[in-house]
Amino acid sequence: MLDYRRIQGLANRTTADAWASYDSHREQTMRRIREAADLERADRMRMTRRETGRSRILVAGAGNANDLDLPELVGLASELWLVDIDGDALGRALNTVTRGRNEVHSTPAKIKTWVGDAGGLADGIDLFLTQMETNPGDLARALSELAQVSWPEGLPRGAPGRGVPGSGYPGQDSVDVAVSQCLLSQLVWPVTEKVWQVTGIAWQEGQRRLAAEAKEFPYSLLGQVLRRLALSHLSWLTRTVRPGGIVLVNSDVRWRRVPIYGANPLVLRAEAGSFLRFDRDDVKAWNWSVEESVEALILSVVARKPGASARPKGSTTDLPGGGG
Repeated sequence: MLDYRRIQGLANRTTADAWASYDSHREQTMRRIREAADLERADRMRMTRRETGRSRILVAGAGNANDLDLPELVGLASELWLVDIDGDALGRALNTVTRGRNEVHSTPAKIKTWVGDAGGLADGIDLFLTQMETNPGDLARALSELAQVSWPEGLPRGAPGRGVPGSGYPGQDSVDVAVSQCLLSQLVWPVTEKVWQVTGIAWQEGQRRLAAEAKEFPYSLLGQVLRRLALSHLSWLTRTVRPGGIVLVNSDVRWRRVPIYGANPLVLRAEAGSFLRFDRDDVKAWNWSVEESVEALILSVVARKPGASARPKGSTTDLPGGGG
């Protein structure tokens, strides 16, 4: 069976030393995370009518953390969860905090890691890729089966983070701000690439036909699958956030001016409306020059989990200055 986790691990290794090329993208990303944390804290202050501490923050798709300033995140958060399907990448990310880029001599206790697919249905993707290797002529059946795969709510997929004893699993309603960091495109990419390979459809043409919501095969069925993958991840992410908390989706929605279907959270807002409310007035975008002649468009969207519940009154992280 082909392994989506291995694919992501290889991709992370190729960018392990690419810190400098992420400078502008990292700056914009951190600005948006700061804004989301400030918004969450202001909401909490309005509800409790007293001074509140720092936010509990989760970042899914943390990877090597090239697009994150981890020392700054540590300062923003009372508790920081780093989530990725690649445990080795998370290990490299932690090294940026403990040595090198910032002189801290031990991993702060408030950092927790979890190695898992963040609701991205990695097992279903693995099965699809393997089916296409063994029987590429059965694309319709393989896509139909992938469209039926679901993430079993409440069952952790993955393992506790390496090197951080007691990290465990980010539970339901356990954070105030959850960030999807350029993860949607990573979920849909292996599926679309395999479909284009099997059908002989050019990448640019296929992506543009998907964006135009073409009805013929394979576009309609493939679009359904890609939306399911993206919605499954957003559902998992929302589950970790307390009612009334903030979900920030940073997503690379275009590469070389070609739209990446399934990566635009605004396209999903109607289908996600039962569990996530997007703020149309809090949308930002920026261009990122990934490398020479390769430019990505990043869309950053704030959403809220329905409900208005603040943290439990006994939570130590509601104390001024945070509990971490």
